[in-house]
Parts: sequence; structure tokens; C-alpha cells
Amino acid sequence: LVPLKSKTVAAKEHHGTTPHKHRITLIEHDHLRRCAEDLSRLAPETVFIIDEVHKAMNNSQRTDCALLLSHICRQFVAFTGTPIVDTKVFKIIRWLQQLVPFTVTDSNFWVAVNGMISRKITTGIVVERDE
Repeated sequence: LVPLKSKTVAAKEHHGTTPHKHRITLIEHDHLRRCAEDLSRLAPETVFIIDEVHKAMNNSQRTDCALLLSHICRQFVAFTGTPIVDTKVFKIIRWLQQLVPFTVTDSNFWVAVNGMISRKITTGIVVERDE
């Protein structure tokens, strides 16, 4: 994972940690907020993939940044093996709300959870295979 420990542009450029178009940039959850401005600028043309999304469910800068990026990116994919960490389902509702065409509440969130199981996205990438 790219640590993005340096906050200066020159240091990020030197270490190759500044996000760029047409590149895959891996960022640890804890460092997401440090490059939020760069990521927000690129997000509209980006597929945002977040692994261990349950780490981005508390009220924190990390969660705010991840949710913002998921809202403004072209497509997003969220992975987790632990969708519900505790009994506070409101934490996952903010993520689920983006998956379904209805308002997610405490009483219907399980219906929305079904949207996590499978989602088809179009990346625009064409794969040509030679037989």
C-alpha cells in the first residue's frame, strides 16, 4: 500500500504517491484524508474501490473522505467481510443508501444489504482475446 506519509506535493511526487489519471493508486485507510483533495479532483473519472469498508463507518475524517469519494466518483466498489461491526446499523446505512433506489432505515436496511451481494458496473474497458 502507498503510505502517503508526506503532506508536501514535492515529497509525494518524489515517492510516486500522488494519484494520477490512468494509474492505480493504493492508499491505506488512515492516509486517505491526506490526499483527499487530489483524489476529489480525479474522482469524477475514477472507479473508487475501497477494501475493508467497515473501517470507514465511524464518524471520522477517513469516513467522510471515503463517503465523499464514493458519491462523486464514476463508479465505486466496497469490499468487506464484516458489513455490520456492532448493533449500530446507522453506520452502514450511509453506504447502503448509495446502492438502492429507496430510503434506507433501521427497519429496512437488511433489504438494502442485498444490494451489497452483487452489483454490475460498466468500466468501458474492452477485452480482446486472441484464440
